[in-house]
Formats: sequence, structure tokens, C-alpha cells
Amino acid sequence: MTSDRLHTLFTLYHKGEASAEEIAELHNYLSAMPDREAQLGLLLQRMWDEQEEPDARFADYKREEMWQAIMQEQQPPVKKIAWLRYAAAAVFLCAVAGTAYLFLHKRSVPSFTQATSPANDALPGHNGAVLRLSNGQTIVLDSLADGTVAHQGNIQVIKENGMIKYAGTSTDPVYNEITTDRGRQWQLTLPDGSKVWLNAASSIRYPLYFNGADRTVETTGEVYFEVAHNDKQPFKVKTGDLLVEDLGTAFNINAYTDESSVSTTLVEGKVKVIKDNNAVLLKPGQQARDLENSKPLSVVNNVNLEEITAWKNGMFHYENADIKTILRQFSRWYNINVHYEGEVPSDRYFMIMNRNSNLSSALKVLQAAGIHFRIEGQHLYVNAAG
Repeated sequence: MTSDRLHTLFTLYHKGEASAEEIAELHNYLSAMPDREAQLGLLLQRMWDEQEEPDARFADYKREEMWQAIMQEQQPPVKKIAWLRYAAAAVFLCAVAGTAYLFLHKRSVPSFTQATSPANDALPGHNGAVLRLSNGQTIVLDSLADGTVAHQGNIQVIKENGMIKYAGTSTDPVYNEITTDRGRQWQLTLPDGSKVWLNAASSIRYPLYFNGADRTVETTGEVYFEVAHNDKQPFKVKTGDLLVEDLGTAFNINAYTDESSVSTTLVEGKVKVIKDNNAVLLKPGQQARDLENSKPLSVVNNVNLEEITAWKNGMFHYENADIKTILRQFSRWYNINVHYEGEVPSDRYFMIMNRNSNLSSALKVLQAAGIHFRIEGQHLYVNAAG
């Protein structure tokens, strides 16, 4: 069967317009393929690419129901099935047994662990960071046992269950800084009770006692906050020339220097984002973008919060993302340098999987779409032509 014939049959099936004979033909072909679920993913991807305005609304069925219907030579479970944002991701990830998760399953994410790495591979990142104390002393947190790791005046710095928290109070202007390298992530609880997650290649500088008119911290990279709200002492985040003020909130800031913009995404509550004399007030599901060489802040509505905060929950999650967007995240998480050989593919990809996978496993998803890779030490070479 030609790829065009297979595509035609699947498109008719997806629309609920295939005859019984055409459904049988589709069933016979897919059931004989050893990589049939990956092939189903490619069919969904091609359908998406051909739509001028893809319908991202959810339909009342799961991908598994579609697959079972094909295998039983039945009509699709819903007539005129709308495009599922997760459909392509689900079937693409079937090629990576044991590492992929479909978001609709709501499965829990295991903790990060080191895995055995084959030759020419890269291990996933793990919990780890460097703590810089007010006197300049640095402490590598990765391998420290739980307990008190330092004293800052009357304040104890405590490591507990892979995160840092503080006990005690002080009126002195004492600051700490936590930095994650590529291939590391960390979590801490600030002295005011606010919770902070640091993605790879990120940092946060903060006082050990908030005794001023506000609570101001400084960040780089990507950081997620769950703020302990205090009307009398607003919480503020400075990143570059951007200021984000909490108004009772959980939010994500992505300020990596290799991204096209600094983005602040509101998950719940309210935040005010300020740059120079320009300020915007965000509602949940909105994102403020500070574009390079652009004065006013732009606001995007109805962003995909699951995709933006996936890193915090131990997942890779991309919907309609280009290869460079995906591999920038891979570069930071796997601590690799990416090199492109020849023309960079312009295709868009759908992918949801556990960040605990080795690099080679994560790349299998993209290889199913025709992208070729080779790993040499800490270097990843990308070639669309093979």
C-alpha cells in the first residue's frame, strides 16, 4: 500500500466517512505493521499539517478507543472526530516503551533517578544545585545528606527531601543564591513560606529575612513560584529589566537568554508584569511576553498551562513545537551542545514524555518523524536528510 493510499483511508476513517471495505483495508494494513502505533502517529501528524486552521478542541474519546475501533473494523467512536491535541503525542510516544505518558491518563511522575546509559547516550538531569552563602562560601547540594547544611546568623539552612528550607529569623540584610547548572533542577521554600522550583541553568537570589516594604527576589533562567500571599508585603520577582508583582498567585517565568522572549505565565491568582512604564495585569491562562527589541509587553490568551509547567512536573510536553524549541530544552536538561548539519527542518511536533528518559529514548520519538541524530560525547548532531 502506498503512503498516499494509507493517508486517504485514515483521513476517511477519521472523518467517519470510510466504507466497511475501506475500514477493513485500513485494519489489514495497520495490523500487519510491526510499528503500527508509530505509523498511526505519523498519519495524525500529516492530517494536522494539512489543516489550515487545526481544530484543537477535545473530542469525547481517547486514542486507544480509536485504535480498538480500527482493530475491530468498526466505525470511529465519534463521528466527525475533532482533532485531539494529545492524539499525535500519544501514538508517537508508544515507540518509547516504559518512558512515555499520555497526559489524559493523569499518571503520577516518578522521582528523578540515574539510569544506566548505553554508549553514545546522555543521562537525564537530576536534583542538584549550588548554594552560595552571604559570605561567598559555596555548597554543592547534590550529595549532601538531609539536615542542617549551614548557619546564617540565627537562621538555619536545612536540606530536606531534595529541597532547601530555612528556620529562624534575622533582621540582618543577608542574601543567599541557589544556582542550577545544565542537567540539574532544584526546589526550595523561601523564608516567607513561598515555594520555588528551579529548572536547569537557572538561579534565584533572595534575602533570608523579608523585613522591607516588599519581598523581592532576583532570577535567571526558568523558575516556577507558588507564593505565600501577604497584602502588606507584596512579592516581586526581578529578571533582567522585567518586574513581576504577585497579587496572590502561582506563576512561571521563562527568561532563558537563548529564547525569543521573556515570558511570564499565570497559573492561578493575579500578577502584574512591569517593564519600564508599561504594565499588564494577567488572569489565569494568560502569558505576558517581553519580545526582544519590542517596547510594549504583549499578552497571549488561553496558553497551554500543562505544556508550560510540564518541566516542574517532570515531563517534556510539546504541542506544535519546532525542532529547535524542543532541542533547546534537551540541551539544558541533558547538558549537551546541539549542532545542526544542513537545513533545519520546519516541521512541528507533538510529544509528551517523562524527563527521566535517557537522551536516546527521547530522540526515538523524533526519529520516527524522519529526523536523524548522532551523539558524540556531549555533542548532539542533527540532520534532517539522514
